[in-house]
Amino acid sequence: MGCQDLIAGAIRIILFALNFVTLLTGGVLLGCGIFLRISAAEFSNIEDADILETISYILIGMGCLVVLVSLFGCLGACLQSTCSSASTSCSCYCSCLARSLQEFCTPLKKRR
Repeated sequence: MGCQDLIAGAIRIILFALNFVTLLTGGVLLGCGIFLRISAAEFSNIEDADILETISYILIGMGCLVVLVSLFGCLGACLQSTCSSASTSCSCYCSCLARSLQEFCTPLKKRR
């Protein structure tokens, strides 16, 4: 049983570390989106200032989503909670499925 406990502990540490790195990445996305939104006034001389505003909202939304999912992953790894781990797995599966459906539904002309 000692070897199984060691392997389970190592897997839990690796899972926590990966989720923590993902949490930091989500924080960077969120920070970049907020910075772009706040400093949008400096870019007002650009013709496509509306595109920058849209990009800032997309970054903020994606950052919040990544932070939320990775937070559930960190909590699931630390507390060994099957509910948190299942919600993390489900949200990752749903995001991969949505991306696959988006690629499948996009016409071939627009991909080029």
